[in-house]
Amino acid sequence: MLVEARWPPPEPEPERSPLDWARLRWPVLTLVLLGSAHLVPALVAYVFLIVALYCAVESFALLLPHGDGLRKHQQ
Repeated sequence: MLVEARWPPPEPEPERSPLDWARLRWPVLTLVLLGSAHLVPALVAYVFLIVALYCAVESFALLLPHGDGLRKHQQ
């Protein structure tokens, strides 16, 4: 028989939300920046488009498996 001997008993783990917000932040930020680029002056819209491009690259990087670079490369 296995008995939990710690006192006070451990706290139950908190419930996790069904959405993984860390993975959704880059695509959502990309869409927000692209949508708001139509509402602001031209110079600010240009900055928003550059930042949206960066966010799009980061969201695409989430889809790729984590590589080890050339560390395991052999010819």
